[in-house]
Amino acid sequence: MPWTIDSFESEKNFILDTISNPADGLGWDKLSYKPRQDWVVNCLNQVGLMIKVFNKEDIDMDNYIEWSEIEEGDDNPTIPRGYPKCEKHDIYLNCHGCILCNNGS
Repeated sequence: MPWTIDSFESEKNFILDTISNPADGLGWDKLSYKPRQDWVVNCLNQVGLMIKVFNKEDIDMDNYIEWSEIEEGDDNPTIPRGYPKCEKHDIYLNCHGCILCNNGS
């Protein structure tokens, strides 16, 4: 995961919220199936523990730079620089743009 030093605390809090919200059941009603709640919550909690012990000192900025550069034969970087959001859906863009816009929504 490409972390930045200047925004580490907000990035870490975002990831922890992204993990804890579905562990609390947020968004499950949007799924087209019913997952095994005990498995999903257990896995999310394990990932959350890894993120909690990750510190700013563990960041290797070369990873962010590598992920945000355009590679040969590719028009877009793996992650857009600066974590831009879709103006319509207010979600983070990936190398293909907005996952909702790409889906025709």
